[in-house]
Amino acid sequence: MVKKHLDEAETIVIATDSDREGEAIARLIINLSGNSRKTIKRLWINSLETSEIKKGFQNLKDGQAFYSTYKEAETRQIADWLVGINLPRLYTLYMQKNGMRGVFSVGRVQPPTLFLIYNATKKSNISSASHFMSCMPLSHTRMVSTKGNTKSGLIHSKTLTGSKKPIS
Repeated sequence: MVKKHLDEAETIVIATDSDREGEAIARLIINLSGNSRKTIKRLWINSLETSEIKKGFQNLKDGQAFYSTYKEAETRQIADWLVGINLPRLYTLYMQKNGMRGVFSVGRVQPPTLFLIYNATKKSNISSASHFMSCMPLSHTRMVSTKGNTKSGLIHSKTLTGSKKPIS
């Protein structure tokens, strides 16, 4: 549906959050839809007051002026991915070679993610060791949410489509 509207539009107005990540989200959608060559304008506002939003739409900015903001966010995403996929393995092997046991995780995104998990755990009153929650991205379009206990020895993942399969 979004692609259909983007295909039909002569001009695309990006009206996401006025920051790198907002720009990246909008540009990713535009790029995936195949409409990146269309005229792009940017709504740039600092307030959600009706008068400010109207003024922003009357003074849309050239989208090209924000392209570098998108590239900054994209570069950071790539760097986070490269660090996240490589450094934990490197550190784990290095530490194990030097006599330490365990798995060592490294990455810039971990503290905020762990804090979100901590808050979700507090809200759910999940306090025993046998209860847990986790999220595992499977691709850029599908996410698995896991809830369960260890009674059966298997953990079942429930995808957004509702199917279940054991994780070994």
